[in-house]
Amino acid sequence: MLIEFSVENFRSFKDKVTLSLVPSTDKSKNNVLENYFEYAPNKKLLRTAVIYGANASGKTNTLKALSFMKNMVIKSHSFQKNEGITTDPFKLHPASAIKPSIFDVQFISNGIRYAYGFKLDKEKIIEEYLYYWPNERQSVIFERRNVSEYKFVINKARQNTIKELTADNILYFSNAYKLNFELVVDAYRWFNSTLNYNDNMLHGDVGIRQLNNEKELLDLAIVTLEIADLGIKDLKIKEGEMDEKLINAFPQEIREMLKEQGVVKATSVHNVILENDETYSVEFNWQDESRGTRKFLNLIVPIIIAIRDGDVLCIDELDVSLHPKLTEYLLGLFHDKDLNKKNAQLIFTTHDTNLLNQDLFRRDQIWLTEKNSNTGSSDLYSLVELKIRNDENIEKGYLSGRYGAIPFIKGGNLIG
Repeated sequence: MLIEFSVENFRSFKDKVTLSLVPSTDKSKNNVLENYFEYAPNKKLLRTAVIYGANASGKTNTLKALSFMKNMVIKSHSFQKNEGITTDPFKLHPASAIKPSIFDVQFISNGIRYAYGFKLDKEKIIEEYLYYWPNERQSVIFERRNVSEYKFVINKARQNTIKELTADNILYFSNAYKLNFELVVDAYRWFNSTLNYNDNMLHGDVGIRQLNNEKELLDLAIVTLEIADLGIKDLKIKEGEMDEKLINAFPQEIREMLKEQGVVKATSVHNVILENDETYSVEFNWQDESRGTRKFLNLIVPIIIAIRDGDVLCIDELDVSLHPKLTEYLLGLFHDKDLNKKNAQLIFTTHDTNLLNQDLFRRDQIWLTEKNSNTGSSDLYSLVELKIRNDENIEKGYLSGRYGAIPFIKGGNLIG
């Protein structure tokens, strides 16, 4: 479960911005949507958050910042000593380009609240910390300052050994997990397994491969495809071998991996009723299905997994190639407390203003990104900060520019 996330000096974000999934206090009788769950007595979190904004305003960068943090945690222990860190500070100011980037997140893993963060540049980890609340009281697992100065209050001997094995360019958290330090295991698993980023691009047969590996997942996907009224009654998947000529086109070091991986082929089954009222079934190559249908499957697979496992799923441009009703259906899977029993959360970006509806979202679930035209820096803010009326038509308000976060189309003739 994600509580909140902050980032500073990363890509288009020059100054610190924070995305929070803590519901705002709203005593209005008009806002009856729950769309939240209680993870502890009197402590609630939102099930979804949506981010709007003009193109190049910072929507995607919000999710990429979370993804960067995840990748640093799960991969930095494999960095070679003195290897550079591929970070991406704000480039449109000479001071920011050489300043560190800062990432902070609070989350729940295995019922325990954690707070983790780090400050880094392209060469080293400057600051880092991990706190947790095992008995509703904050405890320090570790603190790191000035690259190599550490503070430990528990398991000091064990942690001092890990410290000596942690290079300046490696996250202590990442290395502690690699070296089997038990106090970081649950927090690491949140980054590695619970937090997931999907850029909503068609990546070949990734979704099909996942379905091939899990029969139960395949059955759920077929049911969902039928519910979505895409005309598909069944999905058949079979494995085959990759063409030898194609394998030989790759470098020797990855040929064996390709041979082991093989090829997964899928066909979709469509049923129609003939003139004599008989059912006629036809199988189509999956690649012959529409882009929207294939996109829907690529989305529904990680969504089913997220709801099944209680994950935090980030999706960029959820609505691409989807009918608005299908997008609403996907959101409903997360908002349905009887279906989403493990409290999975969805954070996504979109341009679909049909979703700007107070019958679908609470105001604290709607976030906006806007880029300053003078500085080029992005800002991130919640609709609840604008104090709009409870009965306001927020789609109309957004499109009219009342909340910012829309493009300013300049006049002028394209052809003289």
